[in-house]
Amino acid sequence: MYLFSTNALLYALVRTALISSIALTDVEAAKCGDFFYNECSKTDSDVRYDPDASIALKDQDPIWSKLEGFWIGNYSFFDGEGIPQASSTYDEDYGYGWPYGYADYRGAINITIIGSRLYQHNYFFYPPASSEFCNENSDPPPGKLNAYGSGACGVNGGFKSFDAFGTSSHEKDGTMHSLPGAGTYADFVNIAYPVDGNTLLYTSTDDSSQFHSQINVFYPDDKTRTRTAYGFDYKSSGRSNPLFYSSLYREQKVTEEEFLKKLEEFSTMYNIPTEDVAPYPMKTTCLKGDWAGGVGAVCPTEDSFCDVDPACSQTPYSGAGPTVNAAKVGIFVTLAFIILIIIGVLLAWKAVRDVRVAARKKFQNAIGGSMVEWSSLNKSPKELLKIFESLDTNGSGLISRSELDHYTKEEGGLSDKELRILFADLDIDGSGGIDFAEFCAFMTMTDRARGNEAFEEDEA
Repeated sequence: MYLFSTNALLYALVRTALISSIALTDVEAAKCGDFFYNECSKTDSDVRYDPDASIALKDQDPIWSKLEGFWIGNYSFFDGEGIPQASSTYDEDYGYGWPYGYADYRGAINITIIGSRLYQHNYFFYPPASSEFCNENSDPPPGKLNAYGSGACGVNGGFKSFDAFGTSSHEKDGTMHSLPGAGTYADFVNIAYPVDGNTLLYTSTDDSSQFHSQINVFYPDDKTRTRTAYGFDYKSSGRSNPLFYSSLYREQKVTEEEFLKKLEEFSTMYNIPTEDVAPYPMKTTCLKGDWAGGVGAVCPTEDSFCDVDPACSQTPYSGAGPTVNAAKVGIFVTLAFIILIIIGVLLAWKAVRDVRVAARKKFQNAIGGSMVEWSSLNKSPKELLKIFESLDTNGSGLISRSELDHYTKEEGGLSDKELRILFADLDIDGSGGIDFAEFCAFMTMTDRARGNEAFEEDEA
């Protein structure tokens, strides 16, 4: 019974230690830096590896909330020397050239942000070309136009529109990655970076031919935006300055109602034919249509969004979470098993001791009387010899195990376990037989053990 209880307890302790060590690998509720886990590494603390971090642009940086809305303003476009860009005939085959003035024109932009996606629609209104330009280009060659749309050169202004679409990224750092452009800009990488609470930087480059940048500054309040943009040509020849354009935009944020009124006002101010103006305001769809910037435009599909949108694409950042500190866990498990071994040894020793005490008591009772009556201190050698000879039934001078077994089973009812321990205690030299000297020594040790027990009982 004692050994069964000891084994059961040891099993429970070992099982607990193993479960505790295995549980350390369950990091779902753990945090890096906890006692059994490593300090936060770059991966652990990097927002890119956090599946709970928001992919919504406005959650990632407040500047996107400032950007969203309706903007109207005055615009100027310059060449690389800082001179207003010259008007030029429109090339129908290649879709470039603009037969209107760039020094001072009007614009309206509406920006909608939904979760991770940004939708931007730009509307630009230009004054009629100068009489000088119209006179010089009164009879343009085939494929060239001195007015775009249904208007006439010098009489009607021009309208141009284009879209920009972007999403947040798996970086989850507030940057926005624009969807690739069309035509010559198809290979450009376009990224917007929040700089601070009032500044947003756009960059666009193919890393080989051109680099474009635009700075947005919201100052002195969130309803006032000033933008400057620059274009650099890496492969320009015959020009010392790679800057080939710059622009300045001065804008105010307005309500949707004010926005619509301004669009009508700009069209009237520059005498732009109604049929040449794109529909507005657009919020999520695109400005595909028969107007400059819209001709042949391809609206983004869900697949094209998902090439960059973290909402529907696979993240390249998949962290494993907090990592277990192997050294600490190893020390813990080692100490736990050392403690378990010590406890096991102590429990086993106690179990054996309890069996030994019980066996000795039963043996003394078996040879005829109480422990006090048979104390070796109260017996002469002859009396002890008589007891010895009663056990040595074959008169060999040694008590064999079978003799002890036969006698104790008949007189004391010792179990096999108790008999085994009792014989080992009597057979001091391990010869397999108990001589008279060993028997006397055993009785003396029994007296001392009994004295210790009596002392413990008195103390209690």
